[in-house]
Amino acid sequence: MKRRVANWMGKQTPHKYLPLLCVAAGILFSAAAYVAGGQGAGAEGDGALYLERNAYGEGGRTYQWWVEGLGEEPMPVTLEVDAIRYGDDEIEEVFDSATEYLGTLVLGNNPSAQEIREDLYFPASLDTYGLRVQWFAQDGGPIDDKGHIDPNAWAEGAAAPIPAQILARLFDEAHSREATFDFMVYPPNQTQSERLLAEYYEALEAADREARSEQGFWAPRELGGKTLSLKTAKKAFPQGYALFGALLGALLYFREKQGKKDADKLRRRQLQMDYAQITSKLMIFIGAGLSVRKAMEQMVAEHDSGGADGAGGTVGAYRVGRTGRAGKVIKAGKAGKSGKSWKPDMPERFAYAEARVFLAQVSQGIPERAALEAFGLRCGLPCYRKLCALLEQYVQTGNKQLRFLLEEEVRSALEMRKQLALRAGEEAGTKLMAPLMLLLVVVMGMVMVPALWSMM
Repeated sequence: MKRRVANWMGKQTPHKYLPLLCVAAGILFSAAAYVAGGQGAGAEGDGALYLERNAYGEGGRTYQWWVEGLGEEPMPVTLEVDAIRYGDDEIEEVFDSATEYLGTLVLGNNPSAQEIREDLYFPASLDTYGLRVQWFAQDGGPIDDKGHIDPNAWAEGAAAPIPAQILARLFDEAHSREATFDFMVYPPNQTQSERLLAEYYEALEAADREARSEQGFWAPRELGGKTLSLKTAKKAFPQGYALFGALLGALLYFREKQGKKDADKLRRRQLQMDYAQITSKLMIFIGAGLSVRKAMEQMVAEHDSGGADGAGGTVGAYRVGRTGRAGKVIKAGKAGKSGKSWKPDMPERFAYAEARVFLAQVSQGIPERAALEAFGLRCGLPCYRKLCALLEQYVQTGNKQLRFLLEEEVRSALEMRKQLALRAGEEAGTKLMAPLMLLLVVVMGMVMVPALWSMM
């Protein structure tokens, strides 16, 4: 039984069951969201509901349910339940604990409140206690309402600490308390260059203030008795445009390269798909007594006429601009008894285009054997080279076994065409994986977003 299951699973393609997996994943995530995102209301006794509050400071929670008995039909009810609040008998203990915790948290990277050399950390809330905090600094002190140290609070060369007092207001929806924190603030740790730069900015601000009513002002060139050299900032070279151009050029190069690969792949696949039809037609025409050239003419005539209505015509007046191993047809035309001519805007098949080149070369005096060899080389596939080798042997010495050999080629060509069709189906199924995965992501988003929104 296990072997049968394994064989069955091995024969299935993964993308075939991806839609079912998407549906199953959607149902699974829906169930998980339903369990995780429950509103905390459960039935107690005769249909009673217990409405649970969120924890301290988490905000309210919205409940929805149906009430039967208020009218002929159940009535919807929506209620937002506030988060749990501290009672008057416990809030003082909470404030004491929060104040002690805040006194340590506010220090930031400083070692203690008696040695403050870096900015303080002023949090806006204490989620652990469900409290919010407002900060107030004393006017003219070395620390502002954001906890930043003002280096201008010290005179030049002064290093003595300055006492500072900060007021913090802790509060929730119904209670509040103010706490005071005392600090000894030292001048911030600055290098000589940083200190001189700060002084230079002060000189700039002073020059700006003095020239408020003028059109402009000169930047200071002296600081502390030292003459400064001022240079305008060099205009930066817009490297982004150059990088964008290089990137665009690389993309176009690789796009052209990939386009050539895709065109070559399409050509090879089309030649393989047409090989069975070409071999079958040549077998029929040569078996009916036609020469290789006449068989080629008849095959091309049927293709150009769009069916068998050109079977009675002959092919003539072929013109080519370049021939040989490259096999690029510049111009080609046909006129026959059918009265129909090949139209350039018709969808062309590469194998028949190479057959036209073969006929044009023969009409220009090139021997059939050389033209057949060039035809096989231009097609570039082993199967065409083998077919041309059989036809060359038939042209040179005649071969009574040619019909049987061509029948064998037709069978192998049909099998190759079948394999190509199967491979094309697998490639098409693989290309569908990306849209199906995108569909799975969309379904998961449609399920998870409302659930997470309700939980928030």
